Amino acid sequence: MRLTLHRYVLAEILPPFLIGLVALTFILVMPRVLLLTDLVVTRGVSLVPILRLLGYVILPFLVLTIPMTCLLAICTGLSRLAADREIIAFKASGVSLYRLLPPLALFTGALLLLTIYLSVVVQPWAHASMRQLVFDLAQGQTQAAVRERVFIRDFEGFVLYVQRVRQPEQELEGILIADTRRADMPYTIVARRGLVVSDPASQTLTLRLFEGSLHRIGEDLASYSHAEFTTYDLQLRLTPALMTVRAEDRRDQELTRAELEVRMRSPIPHRAIRARFEFERRYALPFACLAFATLAVPLGAALGRPGRSAPTLLSLGVVFLYYVLYAVGEKFVERGVLDPAPALWAPNLLLTALGVVLLVRAAREAPVLPGGLSWLRPARDGRAAVAREG
Repeated sequence: MRLTLHRYVLAEILPPFLIGLVALTFILVMPRVLLLTDLVVTRGVSLVPILRLLGYVILPFLVLTIPMTCLLAICTGLSRLAADREIIAFKASGVSLYRLLPPLALFTGALLLLTIYLSVVVQPWAHASMRQLVFDLAQGQTQAAVRERVFIRDFEGFVLYVQRVRQPEQELEGILIADTRRADMPYTIVARRGLVVSDPASQTLTLRLFEGSLHRIGEDLASYSHAEFTTYDLQLRLTPALMTVRAEDRRDQELTRAELEVRMRSPIPHRAIRARFEFERRYALPFACLAFATLAVPLGAALGRPGRSAPTLLSLGVVFLYYVLYAVGEKFVERGVLDPAPALWAPNLLLTALGVVLLVRAAREAPVLPGGLSWLRPARDGRAAVAREG
């Protein structure tokens, strides 16, 4: 009997979980999908690296969407049971609300472990892999973009013209560049030869020019200046898609746990605090599964017949409250008011404590929230009641 009940409860929450996970992840990833589409359309990047980039983008977002969907699934499943009076039937049969907790605890625990693994292991790997793949794509696109006797506008901030490209070392000859990276100080650069130099360690692409000069005409067109150089470096940035994805410096999100612990001991205070913040964040966000699930049980069981959209609206409200508390804690950390640990774990503790209080009230059949959540009932229920009275 107990196993049958547990399977029945799990069957109620799994479908909304899967649907919600796909929908929420799709919504959050959509801006990046548009960026990747631009790579295909304007840059001619093949499908395989695009799919790899998409996978690297989706994996970190799962750390956010899994706790949110856990809340939505439990709230939706239990509200359906409450709407069909099945929870009342369970209580009439001697099955209290507490007897429904083991399958929910198993479901939440599995999601918690999965999210911790994604946050601690997979997310840094995905960030680092995405950055490396973007650098490789940018390097290939840069070599493909440099063509002979063509004004090349694929680089951010300047227009490049090359008289000759020597293969296979990709040595450039007869170089003319209109540098407009600073609108108030445009330059014209002329060089006899140059090379595109890639640095995998810092993941930068540099156009190194040799034996050239810089020329500048004043805004009044009456002044002119120039300077000779032996070597001159220009950092290349492909626009608009590729180089907007990569970061200039290796971020905390890309570091493993051991690397984060090293950075946490940095003598630079701001750098050490940000590393501690990232370290705590990797564990605090997954534990939102537990906080959300604890709060979802009494809310879902108390919904009754509030309409199909009520669980979604209630879940969004809880998520909004959580991330407001998260944002406030982050601001306190940035200002030095709080340490990262209490700032990031406070939302989990507050929502979990609130969930426990509401769960006890729901088990005792006391009102969970003011009005018993009747404010979520659709207006048509009220009109129907008025019609019956008439």
